[in-house]
Amino acid sequence: MNIRFFLILTFLLAVGGCQNNDQPPDYIARVGNSFLTQSDIIENVGSVSDTSNLQVRIFVNKWIENEMLFQEASEEGLAGSKEIERHVAEVRKQLAIQALIENKIYNDTAAFNEEKLRNYYSKHSNEFVLREDVVRLNIASFTDRQHATEFRNLILKNKQWNDALEYFQTYDTKASSIHSEISGALFTQLTVYPAELWKVIQNLSTKDISFPIKSGDLFYVVQIIEKYPQGSKAELALVRNEIVQRLITQERRFKYDSLISSLRKKYNIELKITQDEKK
Repeated sequence: MNIRFFLILTFLLAVGGCQNNDQPPDYIARVGNSFLTQSDIIENVGSVSDTSNLQVRIFVNKWIENEMLFQEASEEGLAGSKEIERHVAEVRKQLAIQALIENKIYNDTAAFNEEKLRNYYSKHSNEFVLREDVVRLNIASFTDRQHATEFRNLILKNKQWNDALEYFQTYDTKASSIHSEISGALFTQLTVYPAELWKVIQNLSTKDISFPIKSGDLFYVVQIIEKYPQGSKAELALVRNEIVQRLITQERRFKYDSLISSLRKKYNIELKITQDEKK
């Protein structure tokens, strides 16, 4: 089917409005005996509180344009032609199939527990290779260099990152100097902010902590927890979302195959064409 014809047909099916001789009390537009009502607009646009709203006006004008074309096509006997009826039947069939699949396949995807995620990762770990360098970092920013340096020195004196934060937060002046803090997050070159931190990160080894790095009005202290170079196997945390999507796709494919299998048993199927033998 021509795509332009399909779009026009779909639009007419969606926003046909009221097509009868009874005049609705809340109609917004009229073409012949067809009316576009407030409820039609609410259903398709979401609001009719302001009929001068640009979105509403565009919708109404498009409805009028299509309604005129549809009525002209009807007058010329085109709307009820066998070709049109065949296309309408095909569209209705596809919409019904899509509704069935949405109901049976897509709307009933179970959540995946941690054990299932780990089992999948264990069986497919060789498939998860990093396409770029990834680092796990602690990052804190401070409003002045003095407190940023003091924070760094605390960690160098064998204090853990969280212990140093807790110590700072017990003093008002120190706590107020902390602008932001992120612990144990994963970053790539594109996700690190500010961008100039990446050059420093590349020169640090695991467990190293940087000198205060000035960017704008803030001073950043960065600690490397772990580095994952490009080409290495990605740990589960790095590919968790990808695994979830794989499991969802796998489950949906299984449900679809099961549905088709059950329908083959339910309906009487007869095939009268001879399939070519495999060469």
